[in-house]
Amino acid sequence: MTLDPLAGHVVVLAGTDAAVGAALLGCGALLALVTTDRDAIDQLEHVAGQQPAAVLLAYHADPGDPSTWARLAQHIEQRVGPVDAVLCTPEAIDATTATFAEDMHRRGHGAIVPISPGQDPVSLLRTHLKHTP
Repeated sequence: MTLDPLAGHVVVLAGTDAAVGAALLGCGALLALVTTDRDAIDQLEHVAGQQPAAVLLAYHADPGDPSTWARLAQHIEQRVGPVDAVLCTPEAIDATTATFAEDMHRRGHGAIVPISPGQDPVSLLRTHLKHTP
């Protein structure tokens, strides 16, 4: 069990690498990974398997394709819960925003954050989620 402020938050990772997910799993975030990178899925599943309380859904699909989200968003929310944050590659920002922004706005909570290699996903999420009610 962790007392990290990100613990229990539902985070969608769209096209990001396994290191991003591993850092968030270490904080107790509940993750859904959508990527075309099978190695990233395998790596993150291995990391999650080492943490008994980890929650990970992993989908092999194109995170930049709006039809991917039409199929997967509802499954993610049913299995993990309402999405609190999306970390995505710049290529996936339009599709993820179209899918999740309205619900986040309605709930008055959440963040969709593009991430580039070298950025600290934990710090980014802590900053963005701290500024939501």
